[in-house]
Amino acid sequence: MSNSDKAAKEIAIDLDKLRHIAEKAKLKYRYDEKIEQLEDALTAEIRRRNHEKAQHDREIELITRVKESPLPSALPVIGKRIGRDALDAVIDTALRHAVEPTNYHSVFAEMGKLAAASNRPAPLLGPASRAGIPYQKANGVREIFTPRALKGRLQTRLKHRP
Repeated sequence: MSNSDKAAKEIAIDLDKLRHIAEKAKLKYRYDEKIEQLEDALTAEIRRRNHEKAQHDREIELITRVKESPLPSALPVIGKRIGRDALDAVIDTALRHAVEPTNYHSVFAEMGKLAAASNRPAPLLGPASRAGIPYQKANGVREIFTPRALKGRLQTRLKHRP
């Protein structure tokens, strides 16, 4: 084998080594890029969960305050008048007995049980239907109380509690 053949063979070996090193570097770059993407996704998920936890903690605080404090006969007036009616007493009872008092669906289910009882509290008029729970307003008008209305009342309580 001549010197030029040996040199050509050594160059070919060196080129193979360089290709191998370049391929490893390329794979490492892709790996580092993927790790960075995963870290970004994980950070975003942690932020989302922290936000949900903070919201859940606020709801727990509301329910705790509702359960532990005596309710005033009327809430403070802010903007339009915010008062209490006979349905608020039923909501308070449902909050105290609900399996999950931070979930308005759970509270509404408890209200449905109260409405279905033979000794249902006033102003409930009868058992719940698909439309909601029938009740009578102070002025004698028959209305249907829905889960959405309950959610709105609970949110109003949260906003106007001291």
